[in-house]
Amino acid sequence: MEDDIKNLFATRDKAVAKQDRKLFLSAQVDEIIGGSSDNYLAIDNLKSEVLHVYSESDIEKIVFVKETYSPKGKNPYSSFPVYFLVNTTKGWKIYK
Repeated sequence: MEDDIKNLFATRDKAVAKQDRKLFLSAQVDEIIGGSSDNYLAIDNLKSEVLHVYSESDIEKIVFVKETYSPKGKNPYSSFPVYFLVNTTKGWKIYK
């Protein structure tokens, strides 16, 4: 699995732990519809596990991720979102 993709999701996890919106958004092209930074930063902890990376082309990848959320005062739960990444001048970024 590509280290740069794993590092991208590790950056998001770190941003949630630090409640750092700027760091969280550094992993994305911009705010994502249905995946607002506000929603992610409302939880205490996020653990992302990259399960599969599909290379659509040299500039686009599709990534299947297991995300485990730890909301304040609630039991952790997981989801399995699919992210679309684009290779920018600043590296891989989530765009959808």
